[in-house]
Amino acid sequence: MSIYRGVGGLTLGLAALFSAPAQALLSVSTHPTARVSCSAGVCSATAASANLNMTDLQNMLATSDVILKPGSVASDILVNAPVTWTSTHTFTLDSWRGITVNHPMMVEGPGGLVVTTNDGGTSGELQFTGMARVEFWDLSSPLAINGTAYTLENSLAGLASAIAANPSGNFALAKGYSARGDGSYATSPITTTFTGHFEGLGNTISNVTAQPRGYQLDVGLFSILGAGGTIHDLHLVNVRMLASNTERIGTLLGRNYGEVSYVTATGMVKSYKNSKSGGLIGDNLGVVRRVQATVTLPGGAAGLLGMNSGSLSESWASPTITAGNVATTLLAGGATGSIVDCYAVGSASGSYMLTGLTNLIQGTLANSYVAGVLTDLGATFKGNVAVFNTGTVSNVYWDTTTTNLGWGCDPRYSCPQAVGLSDAQLKSGLPTGFDPTIWGHDPAINNGLPYLLHNPPG
Repeated sequence: MSIYRGVGGLTLGLAALFSAPAQALLSVSTHPTARVSCSAGVCSATAASANLNMTDLQNMLATSDVILKPGSVASDILVNAPVTWTSTHTFTLDSWRGITVNHPMMVEGPGGLVVTTNDGGTSGELQFTGMARVEFWDLSSPLAINGTAYTLENSLAGLASAIAANPSGNFALAKGYSARGDGSYATSPITTTFTGHFEGLGNTISNVTAQPRGYQLDVGLFSILGAGGTIHDLHLVNVRMLASNTERIGTLLGRNYGEVSYVTATGMVKSYKNSKSGGLIGDNLGVVRRVQATVTLPGGAAGLLGMNSGSLSESWASPTITAGNVATTLLAGGATGSIVDCYAVGSASGSYMLTGLTNLIQGTLANSYVAGVLTDLGATFKGNVAVFNTGTVSNVYWDTTTTNLGWGCDPRYSCPQAVGLSDAQLKSGLPTGFDPTIWGHDPAINNGLPYLLHNPPG
């Protein structure tokens, strides 16, 4: 499941979708119903380009359950208009491949929602674009995604209590939640190690502040995501994690052994100890894909992952990092993990270790670039890309105009495969090795730098 969602401006994912060659779709929109056959509550596409009028759909939901099925004829579902219903009935999106939700879906009564992807096809996902989300007004409403039933929660306290009672359960965020009235948390809001599935449904958790006192191992919105656990489709805004003595800290997680995808974050991460501090996750030992963070780290460390022994792909960071005598990098702290199809912008300064993408390459670093501003305050170890390199590097670039510490990796641990390009060169098109099905280039997007089609900037 995925979000094409950038912090601050959330429509570029759909633009990327439609910049690709025309594809078969069964859409819901304000246009008249065309090439759709509805019988006994089942609406099926009769041609590759089919449309169900939004009002027609809502009128049907007022009196009966509705199932939307593109089949192999239209393949995908696109919700391209707001959909609201107040009845007890269930709306089922049963897609041969993927589902893209481009407008809010509001379940304003006890009705339910069923979502199925890849019912015959492969590689489909549930995708939220723009400000799209699903909101439920009734926590008892049924929600099922790909055969899994989810329990709805609408507050951090409710979610924390539910996870404590059932750490391997399946939960979804019913609507956006602001924690401004919660005060400052003395621990992570959710301290139980979570091994279930959390679906954000494109909703937002905002204004969370945690200021743990005393020694704590893991600090974040969730302390730890355990093996087998997943967190998808969540937007974090103004989340502040401020710790005095912790090992691992991030806006979302202290530590990750599971899978995190389509999460965005803004806020602040600050630790007064040389911990594994990341704009999103403190220590990643699992899978992280298509995430982004625009976070301030006044204590230093990494814009996205404090340490990475897992995999990171199709993700980016734009931090503001001011550091003293600590290891500092714009994207991810180094370890044995992989970094593929990622980039870093933003700014960082440091006087001990200062790098653009990672400080240590022991695994794979590929198809990535850095174009952030690095300010050397007399750093002992420094590199535009990394410092230490004992791994595999391919198709990696740095912007010589903005990111210019003199070399790709520290000369004692060189990475000759990393190449410096001028700002103009990086903005002239996709660099060698960048897959055009993953990367895009447009002068109006990402300040003209290459951007990720499925994880565009705001």
